[in-house]
Amino acid sequence: MLANAGNKSDAGGNLTKKDDGTNVQAYKYDFRNLMTDYDGPGSNNDTTYRYHAAGHRVEKTDHTGQSAVTTRWYLDGWSAAEKRDGGDALQATNVNGARLDEYVLMHRNSTNYEPLATHLNCTYT
Repeated sequence: MLANAGNKSDAGGNLTKKDDGTNVQAYKYDFRNLMTDYDGPGSNNDTTYRYHAAGHRVEKTDHTGQSAVTTRWYLDGWSAAEKRDGGDALQATNVNGARLDEYVLMHRNSTNYEPLATHLNCTYT
């Protein structure tokens, strides 16, 4: 990030305010330096995040529209196994491999995807 007089950080080095002269964005963090709140430019542009004890994000609530939209992730060990909406309706599933975030099968919108891993262990669908 380029130095900007409108940007501010907390004692942990986390960006807490980003001001480019036109838009102001604010960020809040918990004691583990995990982002818990994002307040974007304009009104009604707020997103909150929740994490489990090990620090994995398990919930995101987007307050930008007329009503809040919640997304929850359910974990299988350290990796996300399911993604569900606020009403607990299934949005996506992952079949996890032996390594962290190694997906051998992903199911999205009634379609199965078999990810392609590169030699750098990056996954593409």
